[in-house]
Amino acid sequence: MGLEHVTEMVVDEISVAPLGREDDETIPSPPESQRTAFLYGSCITDESARTVESAGYDIVWIRNDDELRNVLNRFRADDSKQVSVAVVETIESMDKILRPWPDRQQGLLRPRGTILLADVAQPKTGLLAPILERGIKISTSRCGDFRRALPALQTLLEQGIDLGAMVTDTLSIRELPHAFERARSPGSIKVVVVH
Repeated sequence: MGLEHVTEMVVDEISVAPLGREDDETIPSPPESQRTAFLYGSCITDESARTVESAGYDIVWIRNDDELRNVLNRFRADDSKQVSVAVVETIESMDKILRPWPDRQQGLLRPRGTILLADVAQPKTGLLAPILERGIKISTSRCGDFRRALPALQTLLEQGIDLGAMVTDTLSIRELPHAFERARSPGSIKVVVVH
């Protein structure tokens, strides 16, 4: 749907939501140690900035790619500088926030951060359509929602279902290419790689 860094979004457990809907409670309260939010885009309105500021954030407004390069240079020098919230207007901007440095597996947005999409009358293509037109919110997790998963697993155990059977194979890291092949096969449920 146009997003290049989907895996990274899941690994970092990032949430994506529309900004500024009437029923909106999507702007999380800032953690004490991280009160900075990025606004990245030339069409984001002052009203959007005020909405984020009213949630308790200090704004760093990045209007173009030159300003983004300056911010990236400042933030690259300090690994601890990541933000909790970023407001963007395009899928490409989401990608740049998720993984701005090609040689580094770190984003400008901290793990479990939130990307808010501002509706600036842009074309609603790909992922923008469900988020901006229908108000869809996306939450990602590497392991799923434990509050829902643990009771479901308990129910399976109570029914006598062997949860160990969910792991089709356990392979060594030396067998990684085979593990990927096995994981793609129709008979595989889950492949665990031990290293």
